Amino acid sequence: MLAVFAVLVALGGFKRVAYISVIVVPFMAIAWIIMSLAVILMNAGGIGGAISAIFTCAFNVPAAVGGGVGAMLTIALRRGIWSNEAGEGTITNISSSADVPHPVKQGLSQSIGVLVDTLISTMTALVILSFFNGDYNAMVSVGISDSMPLLEYVMGQTIGGIAPTLVFFFMFLFAITCFMGDYVIGENNLKFITQKRSAKIGLVLLTIAVVFFSAYFGSDGLYAIMDVLLAICGIVNCYVMFKLGRYAYEAFVDYRKQKKEGIEDPVFHKSALSDPSGVTEWDD
Repeated sequence: MLAVFAVLVALGGFKRVAYISVIVVPFMAIAWIIMSLAVILMNAGGIGGAISAIFTCAFNVPAAVGGGVGAMLTIALRRGIWSNEAGEGTITNISSSADVPHPVKQGLSQSIGVLVDTLISTMTALVILSFFNGDYNAMVSVGISDSMPLLEYVMGQTIGGIAPTLVFFFMFLFAITCFMGDYVIGENNLKFITQKRSAKIGLVLLTIAVVFFSAYFGSDGLYAIMDVLLAICGIVNCYVMFKLGRYAYEAFVDYRKQKKEGIEDPVFHKSALSDPSGVTEWDD
């Protein structure tokens, strides 16, 4: 099914992806937060234990012996990048296509996206932890090691037999919307390399193949590969941020200056930068 939707997304193009995302993503995020909050409140007695477990595991002194803290930081960084892509530089590809009068306006919008992603991930964690009152041993005693089946188990024990269907529905929406964004990123990057139609067809076929085999042969090995690839993206993006950070700050200063002057919707001009050479937008 994912492969079929992959074909539809690839054939639909950027505009259709944008149109669908505007409708689906807000609904999906709000609905998931409401459902998660309802489950957490149904297990309200375990909220205190859940929050306590988060901080206890994050700053557990005995865990420092033997590299426990290092492992914790590594996992946290990996999962943090998976949840909101902050620092990878991938979302810039999509956000830069937005039609805004000032780049800082879009930057502020993107920062809200990171906050929403983090909120959704936190709510999901609290769903599981509140059910077990933050007791790790109780969680292990269930005998479920994978995160998704564990989430389904908690949901099922809390809201009943409809839980697996609801979890599948939301996870399917999450997968499709993430794929739509990733495909647009890939297609836009390909245009910088070549405009040949054969290259796009090759990208579509490769994308469908990756989606099919990833869904059919999902394993820890795929996550390991993605961790490495995302780490490479992060390293490259850190270099870019250090190189362009000064100009981003200058644009931010210009935005705040116009706001203080009473301009409701600031307009950017490249003359606000100390070195505007190479800027291909906002020439007027």
